[in-house]
Amino acid sequence: MDGSLLEALPLGVRPLVEKLMRERLVPADELRRELKSHEQQVDRAAATRGDLDVHLAEYIGRSCFVLLDALGPNTPEESHRLIQLACHYFVETEDGEGDLGSVFGFDDDAEVLNAVVMKLGRPDLVVSI
Repeated sequence: MDGSLLEALPLGVRPLVEKLMRERLVPADELRRELKSHEQQVDRAAATRGDLDVHLAEYIGRSCFVLLDALGPNTPEESHRLIQLACHYFVETEDGEGDLGSVFGFDDDAEVLNAVVMKLGRPDLVVSI
């Protein structure tokens, strides 16, 4: 695991990031399904919790989908792992700050995404927190 990525992240998210970076690689189509399912989960939660930052979740999701669109058969394994990390961290609801239980729930997801996109040289996909 690249130490510079971890150093760019808050201490509280690092253990989960390290765990997710060791997961088996999954195809882009599977990651897309996971993201779509998570979007539905966020929409359901937002119907009962008006304080969820749904807009931030939407921006994170869009950036993840753009990353997935760039994932192909010639993508280096490290890049695939980073893209998968951003997606899996986002769909994990019990991460650094519980996504669906706090007004700040998606902030850590945005921090992980932002570290990944900067590492991949895609600053155009950074989301504002």
